[in-house]
Amino acid sequence: MTRSRPRRRRTSWSPRESTYSKDIALRTQASLGSSAVIVEAVTPKESDYSANITNVLAKKPDFVYWTGYFQEGGLIVRQLRQAGYKGSIMVGDGSVSPKLVEIAGDEAAEGLYATMTQTPDTLRGAEGWVEAYRKKFNAEPGPYSNQAYDAVRLAAEAVTKAGGTDGAKVIGALEAIDGFPMFSGPLRFTPEHTLTGGGFQILVVKNGVFALQDALK
Repeated sequence: MTRSRPRRRRTSWSPRESTYSKDIALRTQASLGSSAVIVEAVTPKESDYSANITNVLAKKPDFVYWTGYFQEGGLIVRQLRQAGYKGSIMVGDGSVSPKLVEIAGDEAAEGLYATMTQTPDTLRGAEGWVEAYRKKFNAEPGPYSNQAYDAVRLAAEAVTKAGGTDGAKVIGALEAIDGFPMFSGPLRFTPEHTLTGGGFQILVVKNGVFALQDALK
């Protein structure tokens, strides 16, 4: 965001009991700095988030980022729109599910943004793999199916390179991985054992389904 543009007023939400969601919310707040007007925590499995929504709307944000899961996320999206909120809403990968659209309703969910790793629907060149998945399991691959597939392949590669399942040797083999081919691109680890690339992209709900908006490349 450049200084010449007006600061956007943003808010980040997470469930109280989720370390994963809270971490994303706090990292988002730190990244946004003074642009973040409020970080709101909600109680999971509630049916009415009107008190939280009132707190958020009192800050007049033009962007809301929900970092939790689709069960609460769908309700929050719906209730935000019912309360008259017209700004942009984004959800984290834990909410990328058809169930979120179902809970929120097609009208409220339309135009909703999401941060998400690559999915079978957005992977270029994965058509053959998707078709093989359908034939094997008689079902559509879920949003994390390709990652699960790659994770098993990576584990098998490490065990093969280690010559067995000795823990220290397998870890050493994983640390030595350099450019292992995966759906998201060549895999490499940092010295801290994190991925050198996140592979995230931006999705948007169009006509009731999550579609690719920006591959961030």
